[in-house]
Amino acid sequence: MSNGKSLRSCEDACARLIADFAYFVDSRQYDSLVDLLAEDCSFERRGAVLSGRSAILDFMRARPEHVVTRHVCTNIRIDQTGPGTARGGCTLLMFHGALDQHGQPTSGQPSVTVADYQDTFVATVDGWRFASRVATIIF
Repeated sequence: MSNGKSLRSCEDACARLIADFAYFVDSRQYDSLVDLLAEDCSFERRGAVLSGRSAILDFMRARPEHVVTRHVCTNIRIDQTGPGTARGGCTLLMFHGALDQHGQPTSGQPSVTVADYQDTFVATVDGWRFASRVATIIF
């Protein structure tokens, strides 16, 4: 029974990481976002690879203030690959819009991107963390 519990705990913890990452990006809570990452985590998107928590934090903090996003993660799947490792990912629907100078949505329609995240996870003394994230734009 403990093996089933351990597997479920891994799956739940890693699925929560995926949800929290999306929430923290969208709400601009970047310090909380980097707490989800292993120290040597890598994040790859659009052909660029960011290595380490500080590089990822710098990248996130450089996001334009007028940009509004909502990351909707679906089809989440997690497979434990060892006692302290797992892999998985999700399909992402990202809605991307802009705010005017008064903080109100502009009249244009938001753009929608569909992407896949491929993730690896590692168990640390602080719990499960992302070891890597690779975002691949589908359309």
